[in-house]
Amino acid sequence: MMIAEEMREYVRGRTVDPARVRIDRELEETLRAFKPQNPAEVECRRELLRYKRRIDDVVRELMQATIPETAG
Repeated sequence: MMIAEEMREYVRGRTVDPARVRIDRELEETLRAFKPQNPAEVECRRELLRYKRRIDDVVRELMQATIPETAG
C-alpha cells in the first residue's frame, strides 16, 4: 500500500519520501527460500516473485524520477 500512496503523491506533484519507498529484500529472500511441496505452490511462488519484480521496477523508476528533484 505504501508504494501506491507514494506513487499517487508523485503523480499529484508532491515529493516522494525516500524513507518509505524501498525494495523489500527480506521478502525476496523469503520467497526464494520457500520450498514448495506441490505444483500449485510452485506456481504461486513464481507468480509472487514476478509480482514482486514488477513492484521493484516501479520503486526503481520512482526513485530515479525523484532523485534529481531531491538533489537539486
